[in-house]
Amino acid sequence: MAILTLLTTIWAALAAPALAAKANTTYPATIEIDLLFPRNATYNSNHSSIPIVLGIQNVQAAYAYEWSIHWSIYGADSPADSIPLRGLAHSRFEDNEFQYYFNDVAVVPMSYGTVVSLRKGGFRLEWDYAATPCIPEGESSIYGQTRTPIASGTEFFSVVEDGSGLDFDIPIGEGRECPSFGDAWSLEDKEDCPAVETGSEKAKGEPCGARLTSQDQVDCIWEYLSLGKNETETCTKAFERADPDWPKYYTPGSGGGGDGTGGDGEDDGSGSNGTDTSTGTEDSNGDANGGSAGDSKEDAGVSHRPILSGLALAVFGAVVMAM
Repeated sequence: MAILTLLTTIWAALAAPALAAKANTTYPATIEIDLLFPRNATYNSNHSSIPIVLGIQNVQAAYAYEWSIHWSIYGADSPADSIPLRGLAHSRFEDNEFQYYFNDVAVVPMSYGTVVSLRKGGFRLEWDYAATPCIPEGESSIYGQTRTPIASGTEFFSVVEDGSGLDFDIPIGEGRECPSFGDAWSLEDKEDCPAVETGSEKAKGEPCGARLTSQDQVDCIWEYLSLGKNETETCTKAFERADPDWPKYYTPGSGGGGDGTGGDGEDDGSGSNGTDTSTGTEDSNGDANGGSAGDSKEDAGVSHRPILSGLALAVFGAVVMAM
């Protein structure tokens, strides 16, 4: 009886912090993506390419379904076959160095890896957002393994060379300009899955909810974009860190990458800052954890097992000591 009591106490003590870190996503859930920078404004050309900063509202739901963002910058009057500046970012902790959020908003700063100064003129930013591939009822596994954007946005901005434009300026606080609403997508319940069929909420959105609240946040983002630093006192004071123990989405049906860490058709030929150096060919043959894009739902469950395994080992050790 004493051993049983000891086991119960140890289990409760170990499980409590693990469960506390795994807050549940509330349904119906809407994930909104807003553009913090650049806005529809005129900027100086003294940037090493114009950085892009997105805010993703409903941070835990966004990380549960994971995300990958592709972006491109074109000359506003460029022909359709022109080659843009482009890059990518995603939520994988092993690949994305900037894992910060505030309130309920994840912050995603991105830039082109090579120093490129935009000349005077107009430009067009295009981005799209994809989540964990899934297999809705009646669909084939191929559907589930193709990167299918479920949200997207476009913004126009201009650049001047005479210093009359803005520098890295993101409005902060109540009463200031809100970010530009980009797009949003929603899920009715936990059995739903992120797919284009879920529909876009283009007519809706609350971009003011993604507005930064302090100058320290702006400074942290700029330190990361200009110096590659994200562990500074400024950052740790201005933001909270995303938690790798937040729960991940499991795909309904078989054949999908249940932990969402791969199979999204991404080309990971990128630099440390997320710059896409590929030729545009998408690769769907694996994930960041070394798994196959065709991993089954059962295989994908491994991402949740380390915590349970650790608890089991702790309990086993307690039994041995008690005996």
